[in-house]
Amino acid sequence: MIWRRGIAVGVALTIVLAGAAVLLSRPAPRLVSTNAHIVVSGIALPLDAGKDLCANDVLVPADASLVRIYEAPYGGTGPPLQLSVSRGEAPLIRSETAGGYGPGTLELRLAQPHPRVDDARLCLHNMGTNGVNVAANSTPYRSVDIKPTTADEIRVDLLRSGRRSWFATAPAIARRFALFKPSFAGPWFFWVVVAAFLLVVGGAAFLLLTESRSVARRAVACGAVAFTMAGVWSVVTPPLQVPDEGVHIGYTSYLAKTGSIPRPDLPEPRGASTIYGGELEDLWLGMPFSLEGKPSWSRHDVRVLRTKLADDRGHVVESGGGSAATYPPLYYGYEAAFARVGVRLDLLDRVYLLRLGSALLAGVTAAFVFLFVREVTPRTPWAWTVGALVVAFQPLFGFIGGGVNNDNMLYATSAGLFFALARCFRSGLTVRRGLVVGAALAAGLLTKPTTFGLIPGVGVGLALIAWRQRRTLDTAVRSLAAAVGAVVLAVGAWAVYA
Repeated sequence: MIWRRGIAVGVALTIVLAGAAVLLSRPAPRLVSTNAHIVVSGIALPLDAGKDLCANDVLVPADASLVRIYEAPYGGTGPPLQLSVSRGEAPLIRSETAGGYGPGTLELRLAQPHPRVDDARLCLHNMGTNGVNVAANSTPYRSVDIKPTTADEIRVDLLRSGRRSWFATAPAIARRFALFKPSFAGPWFFWVVVAAFLLVVGGAAFLLLTESRSVARRAVACGAVAFTMAGVWSVVTPPLQVPDEGVHIGYTSYLAKTGSIPRPDLPEPRGASTIYGGELEDLWLGMPFSLEGKPSWSRHDVRVLRTKLADDRGHVVESGGGSAATYPPLYYGYEAAFARVGVRLDLLDRVYLLRLGSALLAGVTAAFVFLFVREVTPRTPWAWTVGALVVAFQPLFGFIGGGVNNDNMLYATSAGLFFALARCFRSGLTVRRGLVVGAALAAGLLTKPTTFGLIPGVGVGLALIAWRQRRTLDTAVRSLAAAVGAVVLAVGAWAVYA
């Protein structure tokens, strides 16, 4: 049986690795910089004869040789264009492109050689007699109202000439990967993350191909796989990209700093133009890979952000909890412990520490899934590991598990609740098991009100178990009372406090 499993796992891994090698060896244009918020903008800007359109704060690397824009002439063919790159008053780079092109993507050549320019102003000047529409760098549909929508900036991508494979550009990718990461990270950090991913895949394959009599050891191993996968996601995903991560960080930071839970529905200060305030506002505005931030591979931008975070270190605002302030405090109290440990770090480093706390919860979730599947299929040991690893490698689970979000504790408490309930179905209801069921349900309710949706199912399950144990009705009643008492005590305490 094991050798068959080994062949199947080996074939699957070989196919995946071979496919990845083929894809990564395919040559493609090398993007060295961009100011794009989104893939392709839905807004067009008119560039009439003799007029200019520009983009600000563009990074122009020294090895950039092409500027790609998205255009559509008014009719017929496009006019000749002049491209200029400046910082301050004097143009640093200037080149021209002949007319006669049709709608689509247009690559404008940069004069070579040229210097590296940070925070450049890149402009297009229409030297022809007819006009052309150029794609803007504005999101057409906005889910957050932070500042007025503007559509006066063109979208530009800067590329190196020629085509190169991923393997050829791996050193550049490693350098970029280290930006906006923990302060200790350098280009080597990328290779550490790749090695961690490969090791965890190998560890998962080892778990599938071996059998252990120690259930606890195997559950912990599955939890370790999930923890490592969530850890990989935590450093691959830029800060504030996990859903609602900003308000969860705001809640945690305020609780860690003051020991108090932020109040919901705080009135916005008159004239306020910020969304978080304090150091979290610095991170929001300085992080380029966000809903509003432009992508950046500039070390200069990292230094600017770190300077701002150092100036505002420890400055938290109660309103930073935002919509998360309506949630109970269990997850945030847990994360606040990590925030206190990292109190001397700037917020960017502290976010990664908070994400590590969430990754630990992902490991707990996978371990409980292992135990749950064991209770449901006690005679199929291989299914226990498979069930836990399916959760560990589920992309959305890893993505959320690598971020600051109270769903992570919701997952862990729900998995623990399912395991405890399944254990009661299999081994009977006792006062201790009733307390465990009640404690898991109470922990979920103190994490997120979504847990209330589990109460009907838990109630029906406990009633069925009690009916099966009707010959020992006294034990069943005391067990149910213990479960209900744990829930009422926890929820009642929160209701009184809130």
